[in-house]
Amino acid sequence: MLALTRGSLRLWVFLFAVLIMLPATASAYDTGAMSCDDIGQFAAGVVEGKEKGKTQREQLADIERIAPPFHRAERKIMRDIVRQLYTARYATLTLDRAFAAYRAECSAQQ
Repeated sequence: MLALTRGSLRLWVFLFAVLIMLPATASAYDTGAMSCDDIGQFAAGVVEGKEKGKTQREQLADIERIAPPFHRAERKIMRDIVRQLYTARYATLTLDRAFAAYRAECSAQQ
């Protein structure tokens, strides 16, 4: 799973550089250039960061560093995921379950 740790920050930057080159597809659930797997991986990364002691504020700041400003849909999705995963409802969500749940939700909306 990918996480927003210092070591994988470069990987996320690379991922977004690649995504910039891909055309965004229109769908009922605007994911911009992110695939459902990307969304699941991002959610798992947030859970991993949370388990390592990262605060919600730190995770939101990571988004500002890695996501280009013109990728509004992607930034919104990532901010929403971070905010959701820091609520009591998702307190016990594991990496694998976060990946599966967010990927499935995305796929259901396509």
